[in-house]
Order: sequence, then structure tokens, then C-alpha cells
Amino acid sequence: MEDKNNKNHSIEFLIGIILLCSGLFILAQKVTVSSGWHTFYIGTFSFSSGLVTIPLILSLIWYIVKPNKKAPRICLIISAVLLVLSIIMNTRFYFSYATLFDYIIIFGLIALGIGLILRDYFNK
Repeated sequence: MEDKNNKNHSIEFLIGIILLCSGLFILAQKVTVSSGWHTFYIGTFSFSSGLVTIPLILSLIWYIVKPNKKAPRICLIISAVLLVLSIIMNTRFYFSYATLFDYIIIFGLIALGIGLILRDYFNK
């Protein structure tokens, strides 16, 4: 009896994965992603995201000149983090035209898949 119950849980988990992947795939087909070098803001200070590369280049040069110091390493890490943040902040997501029925199907598949996966996860 235990083996049959375990098999049912495995089937539910597999169906949940299939539903979740299907919903995420359809959602990914409806989204357009764009990025570019734009101006972004930290507080009230705004600057072009291309300017983020200048501290990265300067800290790389400083690190090559004085490799045993901690300050160039810290500046290098901070400027690399700022570069990654500027890329993330300048990424835009646009949803293409879809009917309400499409969105109900997409998010319904995602919700059902997550529900089946979580039910299998918490019933063990």
C-alpha cells in the first residue's frame, strides 16, 4: 500500500513540474526583454551606466600597481557590483498583447504546478 501511495506522489510531482514548466514557457513567450546603456539613479544622483566602467578600470589599474593592498580589492569589488547592478537596473521587461484568457491559462498552469509540487513536498 505504501508503494502505491509513493507512486501517486511521484506522478503528482511530475505533473506539477510539467504544469509549472508549461506555464513558465508560455509566459516567457509573451515577454520581451530589452536592455541598453541608459541613465540610472542612486538616490537623487543620476549618471550614465557607461560611467560605471570608469571606476572598474581605475580600480583594476590600482590593483595591478599595488596587488597586496586591501583598498584596491575593495574598490574592485564595489565597482564590479555597481556594474552588475547597472545592468540589472537597465533591463526592461515588456509584456506583449494577450487576452485575459491567455493570462488565466498561464498563471493557472503556474499556480497548479506550484501547488502540486508543494503538496508533494509537504506530505513527505
